[in-house]
Amino acid sequence: MKKLLLLIITCAFAQGVYAQEAPAATAKTTSHKHADSPAKYRCPKCEYSATERGDCPTDHVALIKDGSYYCTEHNNEVSAQPGKCSKCHKKLTKMAPKA
Repeated sequence: MKKLLLLIITCAFAQGVYAQEAPAATAKTTSHKHADSPAKYRCPKCEYSATERGDCPTDHVALIKDGSYYCTEHNNEVSAQPGKCSKCHKKLTKMAPKA
């Protein structure tokens, strides 16, 4: 009787462990979709764009990620949400993706 009870508990535990692993495997496969479309970074002053963070070689200002909000006077003030610049209190401008 103890062996049967132990076998049932072990099976139930093993089934619970594998049930929790399935969403993690699904999450890994869905994250590959984002790798196909790399993030775009653009210069707020000219039309230069790149796929990696860095500085514009022409204007020597930080590149802003598409969809981010930035201050037109202080390019290092960047936010994922709209708001105001912490230095000059101007409204942040959204770096709209280029069509």
